[in-house]
Amino acid sequence: MAAVSEAPPLVEPAVPARGWRRRLGVPAEVGAVVAVAAVVFLLIRPMLWKHQFVGFDWYAHLWYIWHQEGSLKSTGLPTLFNFNQTGLFDPHYAFYGGTLYVITAIIALVVGHVAAFVLTWIGAFAMAQGGFYWLARMAGVGKVAAHVPGVLFIASPWWLSSIYAWGSWGQAVAVSSLVLLLAAAISILRADALRPGPAIALALSTTLYTGSHNLTMLWATTLAVVIGIVLLLVVPAARRLLFQPRGLKRLALVMVPAFLVNAWFFLPDVAYQAQTSIATNTALAEGLVRTSMFYVVPKYLFTLHNHNGLPGFTHQSAQLPFLAVGWALIAIVLFRPRLRSPFLWTAAALLAAAVGVWQLMTHVEWILGLPSPYDRVQAPYRFEAYIELAAAGLVICALALAARTRGWRKYWVFATVPIMALVIANGKALVDEPFPAPPVSPPWSQPRPYTSVDEPPWGAADYIDSRLPSINPDPTMPRILFNGKTAEKHHRVSASIEASEGQDVLSNVKTATWLIKVTGAHFVANDPNGNGVLEIDDAPNGVAHVTVAATNPPPVVIGRIVSILALLWLAGAAVVMVLGRRSAVRRPVVEEAPPADEPETAPGRDVD
Repeated sequence: MAAVSEAPPLVEPAVPARGWRRRLGVPAEVGAVVAVAAVVFLLIRPMLWKHQFVGFDWYAHLWYIWHQEGSLKSTGLPTLFNFNQTGLFDPHYAFYGGTLYVITAIIALVVGHVAAFVLTWIGAFAMAQGGFYWLARMAGVGKVAAHVPGVLFIASPWWLSSIYAWGSWGQAVAVSSLVLLLAAAISILRADALRPGPAIALALSTTLYTGSHNLTMLWATTLAVVIGIVLLLVVPAARRLLFQPRGLKRLALVMVPAFLVNAWFFLPDVAYQAQTSIATNTALAEGLVRTSMFYVVPKYLFTLHNHNGLPGFTHQSAQLPFLAVGWALIAIVLFRPRLRSPFLWTAAALLAAAVGVWQLMTHVEWILGLPSPYDRVQAPYRFEAYIELAAAGLVICALALAARTRGWRKYWVFATVPIMALVIANGKALVDEPFPAPPVSPPWSQPRPYTSVDEPPWGAADYIDSRLPSINPDPTMPRILFNGKTAEKHHRVSASIEASEGQDVLSNVKTATWLIKVTGAHFVANDPNGNGVLEIDDAPNGVAHVTVAATNPPPVVIGRIVSILALLWLAGAAVVMVLGRRSAVRRPVVEEAPPADEPETAPGRDVD
C-alpha cells in the first residue's frame, strides 16, 4: 500500500514526459550513463597508468598514506604520528584529516598505496557526480538532464587543477563528500523511513566530510549554514522539509556517530591546534595568501581556455564557471517561475553566495581581515570550490524549473550540450598537458631504505609546539639521532650521546610536546625544520641516555573511546535497520478498504 503523507507536496511536481521523449527514455538514460562514464575515464586517465603526480602534494599524501599503512601492518592500529628523515613523532594525522588517511591505508593493505590513492580520487569523482545527480533527481529533473550539473563540476578547470596541479586531496574529498552528504540528508528527510542505501551514503559522506580537511569543513559548513538560514526564512518548503521530528531523529541516528568516528584525531586537534605553528604563524599565512593572489586576477578567471598562472607550471587553471552560471540565469528568465517558487529563491541564494565568495577570493585584505582560522586559506583559489558548488546548484534549480515548464522555452535545456562539450574539451586539454619537467614519481614499487632523500620535507614543521622559541642552532652543536623504524613500530625509542648535564643538543624529534614525553632531557627550542633542541637533564659519566615515547593524554584516550563507541553505534544501527526491513518484508500486508462515503485518496493528500 502506498505511503500517504499528511502534508501537501513540498514543490510543484514536474511535467511528465510525453511523446517521443517518453519513447526514447530508456535508451537515452543508458546512453547518458555511458557518456558520463566515458567523461570520467577521459579525466582520470593520467592517474591510471602514468602516475604522473605533478604537484608535490600528490607525493606528500602518498608518503603519509604509506606510513599509515605501515602502522596498520606493524601494530594493527592507526597512528597520530609520521616518522621520516625530516623528523620523528610528527603529529600529522592528529591535525590533518586523519580518518581519510586511515581509510585509504586500509584499502592500501589490499591493493597497495598508489592504487588506493588513485581509488580515493576516483571515489571523489563518483561522490560529486552521484551526489549532484541525486539532488537533481529529487528536484524533479529528468534522468538524462540530471547528469548535467555533475559533469559541469567534475570537468571544471578548478576541480581538475585541484587534482593535477595542487594535489588538494583532502579538500577534493571533503568537497565531493559534502555533495553526497546533502543529497543523502535531503533524501532521508523526504522519506517515510530510514533505508539502507541513503543511510550508508550519509554515514560514509559524513565521516569523510568531517574527517578529510578541517579548513574545508569549517568554510563549507559556515557557508551552508548561512545559505540554509536564508532558505529557511524565505522558502516555506524548506521549513516543512527540515522541521520534522522524525526526519531529524533519523539524521541524528546516522550523522552523529558518523561524525564521532573522527574523534580519535579530532579531539587532539581541537585541544592543541591553537598552540601549533601553523595556527600561530600569522606572517606565514599572510605571505602565502599574498603571493598566490596572481592566480585569481581577471585574465585567469574570465577565459574560455586554460591559462596557467605560473609560467612553466602546467595543469593550472582558475577559470570561473561563468558559462554554466550564464546559462542558468538565462534559463530562469525564460522559464518565468512563480515568485514563490522554492527553486527561484534557492537559485538567488546560491548566486548571491557565489558572487560574494568571488569578491572575497579576489580581495586580499578581506581574506586577511577574517578571524583565525578562517584566514588560514593559504591560497585564494581554494575559495573557488564553493563557487563551483553554488554554480552546480544553480544549474539544478534551472533544470528543475525546466522540468516544470511547457512549450518551446524548455528546449533551452539543450543549450547545455555545447557548454558541456566545451568544458569537457577544456578539461581533457588540461589533464593532457605535457609536463615541462619530469614529474614527481618516486619508485614506490622498489625496495629502499626506511629513510631516504626523496621523502617529503613539506609541511614538516606545521604542527610543532609554537610556544617554544625558534632558533638557528650553531652548526657545531652535537646531535642525538633516534631510530625512525623503532619509533614507528613501538612509539618509543631511546638513544645515547656524549654530553654533560645542562648541555643543549639537536635532535630529530618534532616538538609535539602535548603527545610525547622525553625522559633524560627536555625541549627548550625548535630548529628551522621543527625539530627540537634538547637540554640534557642527567649525564652520568658524561653520557646522556634519552628516551622519547608517545603519551596518551585525555583528548587522545577519550577520542579513541568515542571513535570505538561511534563505530559500534553505526554497526548496531545497521543491524537493527536490516532486521527491521526483513521483518517488514515477511509481515503480510492487509489493505483496508476506504469507507463507502470517502474517496480512496482524501483531498489535499499527497500519495508518494
